[in-house]
Amino acid sequence: MRHPFALFGALLSMCFVGCSGGPSHIEGISEGMNKADVVAVLGEPRTASTVTGSEYLTFKVWRSFWRRQPGNYRDIHYVKFTGGRVVEYGDIRTLPENIRSQLKE
Repeated sequence: MRHPFALFGALLSMCFVGCSGGPSHIEGISEGMNKADVVAVLGEPRTASTVTGSEYLTFKVWRSFWRRQPGNYRDIHYVKFTGGRVVEYGDIRTLPENIRSQLKE
């Protein structure tokens, strides 16, 4: 073997690339983004609902490493749009019950 560390480095980098697949993190969202920008970061939404004049999209996103439990690596997050722009986003469990109960599941 001419470069044993090169082979190890290549295998290690492929592992990290493989681990980064799937839905992105909610941290990539910011206020003022439009729907196309959000879909580019999080992928296609699970649901879309209109509640009191605002549009809510829900997404399954990867949990942070420290919040993971065996077999449960994703959380449901929402993104709220008013006037076609993001005005609020976060974990769906933080929404008031009267809003959450109106979202499509």
